[in-house]
Amino acid sequence: METLRVDKKSIKAFTIIELLVVVALIGIISTLGIVAYNGYTSSAQQTAAKNSLNAISIAQLEYKSTRGTFYQSSNPNSPNNASTNDINLNLFGVTSFNVSGAANNDKLTGQAYWFSSAATPTTFILTAQEKDGLCRITLNQDSALNMSQC
Repeated sequence: METLRVDKKSIKAFTIIELLVVVALIGIISTLGIVAYNGYTSSAQQTAAKNSLNAISIAQLEYKSTRGTFYQSSNPNSPNNASTNDINLNLFGVTSFNVSGAANNDKLTGQAYWFSSAATPTTFILTAQEKDGLCRITLNQDSALNMSQC
């Protein structure tokens, strides 16, 4: 802070350099906060996808106990909206939209991942594919979790 003398009065003021340093520090701190927030949301979305895979796995076991085979969704190797809706309908008994067209509170639709199920009568592999990215999470009937490009 610099003191200026003007006609026997002193005026205290910040210099332009001091103000620029403060603005630069605020910018650096903001950037760090945004990066941390993005990492937090990505981690939360991955955790939600893992939890959904576990719920689908339990639903698969229930499906097999009543029908004698595991459920296979449409497009079992490439998760998309159709395969996610198939799982909602056939394993959880809900559709993404109800009769009036309003969204249901189903288990999978609002997430950042698409889901699919590839199955044989005795095994299954569940896949969660990030909608806007490369992250792919798989879970098999033995609860072995695999993550790639996450």
